[in-house]
Amino acid sequence: MSEFKGCGTIVKAIRQGLLHLIPEHTDTHFTGRLIALVKKINLRDEEGTRGKRKVCFSLNKPILNTLTLHKNKKIDHQLRKSITRSHPESRTEATITVNGLNPDPTLVPTSAQYFRVVNHLNVISDYEYREELLKYNPLSKNDSLSVYAYSDYIPVNTPLTDVVKAKFPEGTVLTETDTVLQCVGIEFYTKAGTGEYLPFKAGSVIVYDVF
Repeated sequence: MSEFKGCGTIVKAIRQGLLHLIPEHTDTHFTGRLIALVKKINLRDEEGTRGKRKVCFSLNKPILNTLTLHKNKKIDHQLRKSITRSHPESRTEATITVNGLNPDPTLVPTSAQYFRVVNHLNVISDYEYREELLKYNPLSKNDSLSVYAYSDYIPVNTPLTDVVKAKFPEGTVLTETDTVLQCVGIEFYTKAGTGEYLPFKAGSVIVYDVF
């Protein structure tokens, strides 16, 4: 039961790091998929004692990279065709370069007037069971740290070319027990008479990289 409770604690922390994207860019089964993924990584600790096995995302980044935020929003090909990403060795920031991205009309809400691209980063720490606390704890103080950045608003049916950098707060130092989850996607808007951009819930965000 300690591992089951630990997975619940970890899932809650990951959801906290993705709070800016929830619930607009996730479906009702997202939490279930996340629990299954965390448990899968937990079971990969073959050296740990049953009931106290670690959850090491840093050693299982390819598994984390398979996480799907919304199963019905298939935009992977278009995003990966028009967007490249890069990050320094420190991993404290990540840049996406958008080259002529023009969302497929089937993805655009009927009355949407504008769109923009989001570059979202959040830190997921490795976890271990602490005997003195009788529970799972993160190995890093950076757990759930998140940051995001947006491109300019662009009229629908207009190709977007831009560079969008998301950067963690000054002084952030990531360790080997930290894993950065990078999510990239499109959000759509209509413009009110006051000049305010009103978002649609129909956006498309995917896990773009894990590093």
